[in-house]
Amino acid sequence: MRIVIAFFLLLGSIGATAQQKAAVNPKLEALKKEKGQPALQAKIKALENGNADDLQVLIQYYAKDSLKRVATVKHLVRKYPESQPAMMVRLQPF
Repeated sequence: MRIVIAFFLLLGSIGATAQQKAAVNPKLEALKKEKGQPALQAKIKALENGNADDLQVLIQYYAKDSLKRVATVKHLVRKYPESQPAMMVRLQPF
């Protein structure tokens, strides 16, 4: 009986983990799907002037452009030093 309960608990935790990974950020998806340059630049500018979560979306968008990503991370740390993403950036590995 204990084995069956442990199996179902394990199965439930695996399902919960899969659902968390499947969550997609709608702001990031909208940014990636934007085709027009003027509209894309307007969305990027709005995210730059947004809150810490908006800057985090922009960092994810710039995943392949390291210069822009680093500049956005620095902007995030300067603008919102007490936010969770900024605190995670400041962590230094031992």
